[in-house]
Amino acid sequence: MCEKKTALDVIKKNLHKENDQLGALAAVVEDINKDRDGIVNSVRDRLGNLSQYASFNQTNYTTVREIVETKAAELNHQHKQLDKKIYLGKSWTELVGEFLKRQKVADFAELKRNLITNNSSFKKMKKNLLKLSAK
Repeated sequence: MCEKKTALDVIKKNLHKENDQLGALAAVVEDINKDRDGIVNSVRDRLGNLSQYASFNQTNYTTVREIVETKAAELNHQHKQLDKKIYLGKSWTELVGEFLKRQKVADFAELKRNLITNNSSFKKMKKNLLKLSAK
């Protein structure tokens, strides 16, 4: 509600810019008696048009429901996998949490200096891993 018609027109225009359906729900009432019939008829028309969307399609419903149930089962399975103990009695979630805590205080430069990457057995192992991952 507003005293100035110009302000109402701007608001209605902005609602239409945002979303035509939302804008169609807005009405500027200049005179309650004159504009009443137009608004009431507009609402009746919209309610009458809702019946075309109200039909129920059992096949579509069943298909969508099966898809949702499948996705829910997949997500539940993935969630359960996160709780499995995979290393030293710890789950993936616990290991990631521990890594993140240690990452804050770790000196990775020191770790890189201490790794022996020139070692021939290391190179052979790396080569074998690359071959396996390519398969």
